[in-house]
Amino acid sequence: MQVRTSYTFNGSFEIDDAAHHAAGRMSDFSGAGVGMRDLGWVCQSEIEAERIARGLRKIGLTPEIRNT
Repeated sequence: MQVRTSYTFNGSFEIDDAAHHAAGRMSDFSGAGVGMRDLGWVCQSEIEAERIARGLRKIGLTPEIRNT
């Protein structure tokens, strides 16, 4: 299971720092391209995925939970 989020990248990693803090841990993968920044967390349970998604929503990001 994964939680992913994207945001418009303005050349600063401040949103990464806020997302990591909101999720309670560093992201497991990230990337950037075409003006967007992507972050993702690999989760061991639905509960963990929901907790991370809730934290991201609180700071204004839109998370997507994917079953993998």
